[in-house]
Amino acid sequence: MTTNISESMNAVLVKVRELPITTFVNEIRLLCQKWFYERRNKAKDCTSKMSTDMEKKLERRRDQAQVIDIQYADQYNFDVIDGDRNFCVDMALWTCGCRKFQLDQLPCEHILVVVRRTMYEVYKLAKNVVFQQQARCGPCIHMPRHVTVCP
Repeated sequence: MTTNISESMNAVLVKVRELPITTFVNEIRLLCQKWFYERRNKAKDCTSKMSTDMEKKLERRRDQAQVIDIQYADQYNFDVIDGDRNFCVDMALWTCGCRKFQLDQLPCEHILVVVRRTMYEVYKLAKNVVFQQQARCGPCIHMPRHVTVCP
């Protein structure tokens, strides 16, 4: 798999490259139509609140959170003990000492321990994720906050 879109397209279109330009452009159009159709059907079948990738990532973090312990500092601050390391979790400011939560806006394992013990709603913490009901016209995917989905 490549990270360059032109390399990806060249690899897919290697067989039709020698065709006349109108046929070549038509092949590109058909390929894009096929991709959009497949992704639209995949999005239609998405039943989770978040995308499959984000749900898997959250589930891995939940599994990691099973062995982590916390100590209450006050109503919003918690000391999370993860093996030989301690992390400060502040639920009022929505921060964690590991900084995963601040970087990808998906709750880290330390936040998830606090969520499990204090009954916070985990999906309310996932601020940067487009949920299925919000993505009516597009696939259920992880998108940056500044991207608008559908009006």
